[in-house]
Amino acid sequence: LIAMMLDPDARITYCNDFLLKSTGWKLDEVMGRSWFEIFLPAELRPEIKELHTSLLANQPAAWHHENEILTRAGSRRLIRWNNSVLRSAAGEVIGTASIGEDITDRRRAEQILRETKHFAESIAENAPSLIYIYDLETHCPIYTNRSAGEFFGYSPAQLVELGDDI
Repeated sequence: LIAMMLDPDARITYCNDFLLKSTGWKLDEVMGRSWFEIFLPAELRPEIKELHTSLLANQPAAWHHENEILTRAGSRRLIRWNNSVLRSAAGEVIGTASIGEDITDRRRAEQILRETKHFAESIAENAPSLIYIYDLETHCPIYTNRSAGEFFGYSPAQLVELGDDI
């Protein structure tokens, strides 16, 4: 997990080795510098700066969001953030602490799965053969294609609903 702390002006006051290793930066290159300028893509800076300012002003206990960050080489990583406001002993806001999980690969896999599912459904739906997919535990159909519906004189949804009662 990525861990970091920012002062109220979003300058980096702490970051862990995982952030540095996963982005290609060195500690002396990031400490004291603006998080926005180093890690945020230019098009996200206004939105995230506004969010940061608003959250410091409203001082919620915690907030969550996702945004892309840049590596030193310029590639992008999608991070899911859990953020908290840091306060001094007197209750004054002194910055934020954030823990982030890199979800880039998970999101890519989810996208590939959606595309593959859509492709498979398209093939099944347009196949001239009758296709039934059964749940092995209940022994009931969970999917039938258009050809099966046409063959039996029902819609695919009606065939699933009828189950083995055809």
